[in-house]
Amino acid sequence: MASASRAKIELWPKDIAYIEGAKEYAQMGLIPGGAYRNRNHVAQLLEAGNTDEMYVDLLSDPQTSGGFLAAVPEEEKMRFWKNLIKHRWKQKCRLSEK
Repeated sequence: MASASRAKIELWPKDIAYIEGAKEYAQMGLIPGGAYRNRNHVAQLLEAGNTDEMYVDLLSDPQTSGGFLAAVPEEEKMRFWKNLIKHRWKQKCRLSEK
């Protein structure tokens, strides 16, 4: 979705909620093979900078692909954000612009 629209996605890996124990397993190097395939698939688009490899591995893990990404038209973003707040999702979300 981001590639097709030429949008940039910014993530703050330390602020993302991970499954309990996931960081510890990642630090031990217990990463499923699918994570490396996912990472290779986006390698040309990925700019990880000085992000700890553990976080890149976690965010590439196919087992955590159940996250929610929403692309909302500009004129709807505040209504969408207010609904996130209303339903107590704000602390788990980031609002970013293209």
